[in-house]
This record gives sequence, C-alpha cells and structure tokens, in this order.
Amino acid sequence: RAVLYFPSANDGWLVPELREMTFDNDDYAGALIEALKTGPSDSTCAITAIPDGVALLDDEPQINTLSSGERVLELNFSSTLANYLAFSGIEVWKLTGSIALTMCSFLPDIDAVRIRVNGESITICEIGDSIVNFEDGLIYRDDFSAYIGSVVTLYLANRSNTLQPVKRAVSMKSALSPRSLLTELFYYAGNANAELSFPVPENIYAEDLLGIQVSNNIASINLSANFYRNCQNLDMETERNLVYSIVNTLCQLPDIKGVRFYIEGLSAETLAGNIYLKSVLMPNPGIIEESIADPVSIEAP
Repeated sequence: RAVLYFPSANDGWLVPELREMTFDNDDYAGALIEALKTGPSDSTCAITAIPDGVALLDDEPQINTLSSGERVLELNFSSTLANYLAFSGIEVWKLTGSIALTMCSFLPDIDAVRIRVNGESITICEIGDSIVNFEDGLIYRDDFSAYIGSVVTLYLANRSNTLQPVKRAVSMKSALSPRSLLTELFYYAGNANAELSFPVPENIYAEDLLGIQVSNNIASINLSANFYRNCQNLDMETERNLVYSIVNTLCQLPDIKGVRFYIEGLSAETLAGNIYLKSVLMPNPGIIEESIADPVSIEAP
C-alpha cells in the first residue's frame, strides 16, 4: 500500500491517495513512477504531472550514499518530460513535489531525491511568490510537507434545482474546519446562472457568517442580520438548496451530525418561510445528484 501524491486541479496543493500496488521486482521507484503516470483514481480534483504512454526514465533509478551518510534516490528523466511540462503548463514544483513526497514516503531507506531532466538537476522551484532552493539538487520530503492538502466535498445547487457534490482540494487544516468549509462554498456564490453555485442572494458575503460552534455533534451557525434580510424573498427551492448546501457540506465532517441556525445569536424560525429552522437539521440525501462535478470545468465567480 503506497501513498501517491498528485497536484490538485485547483489551487496549490498536493493531494495524497492511498493505493494498493503489486511489485514484480525491487525497482520500487520505477513502479511508483509508473503509478504516478497513470494519474489519480479520482480525477475530479487532482491531475498527474507525469505523462503516461511514453518512456521517461533514461536509466533505472539508483540509490547513492553521500559522504554525509544520506541516501539519495537518483532519477534521470529525458527531455520528453521537460517538453510535456512546457506544453501542458504544469509548474515544475508540482512535478517535483509529487515525486519527492511519493518516494520519500514509501521508501524508508532514502533521505532525499535528486531529479534530473535532460541531464540538468532541478535545483530551484517557484511556488507562488516563494522560491525554494535545493542545495546540490537534494529534495527532501519536508520541502513540500506544507503543501500536502486534503479533499473535501461541497454541495452546490445545479440548474435542475438539486444539489451536486463537488470535490475540492484544500489545506489539511481547512478540511477539518467548519468555518473554512463554509468559506469554500462562497467561492461559488453570487452567480445564479452558473452551472453550479452556492445559491446565496447578492450582498451576502463570507463575513455574514458570524460564528460557528460544534457541541454534541451539532454545529450551531450564527448568521448576520444582513444574511437574514437578503434571504426574505427566496423561493422555496432556492431556500431549500441554500440551507442544505450548508447542512450537507458540514455534515461530512466526522464530528457533525446536524446543523442549527441562529440569526445574531437568536434562534431563527425560518429564512423565507419554507424551511423550519428551530429544530436541528440533518443531511438531506434526497436532493443530491450522485454524479460528482469536475471543479476544473467549473469557474468559481
């Protein structure tokens, strides 16, 4: 069982995927490269940084011991990989991080990876506004551990007036934070004509989420008066989709089984007269379409 790391389809994360593998020989590194080439089993939120169907390694991976005692996995890729990265627009750090995390996580007898492409060692990576230098081309797991993400499911309204799950890569911390999940929903707010959307009316923002507490497996959400005021004219389906977009998204967290809504700290009876909110709301699977939308094809407003 190996953990493979793939670049996320959205934002800058490396998403882990546990996979069962069979090795025919002791070339574990070569087999892991082949597994990375096939791509993630769930392509809705992750991609591969290594093209499939072509031979990329100029020679078999080797493990060398440095004078410091560190053991380094040497990977020598052909120019085909460089051409693929340039053509696909995949950033070098995503390739480097995908390989380094995968190799250093599975192979306990290596300390670092050295990656050469067309004979040139990768010694520097740009990650957003940051620049990471690899002294002597040595790439360690810790160089990319801060970019390991997790996958969450958001429930968004579609044009059929049902909810549809969307996989999205987020930080490990955000994946466990109720507030962060609700903030992720607002990436899809304010565009009723979009293929999928978080159906809040105009003039409602993430700042209208005043607070959220979890106690006894119930998440209590405190919303602003502005949130309440702008929801007064919602029709029945939109109100339902808005409420259960929140409820179903939050209830994927292991410590949340239900949700209760408050307005400025007071128990809310309803938002627009159709959904009774004074009781704890449980997830509503009956309004969810089973197909999972691809976040790559959905532009968040």
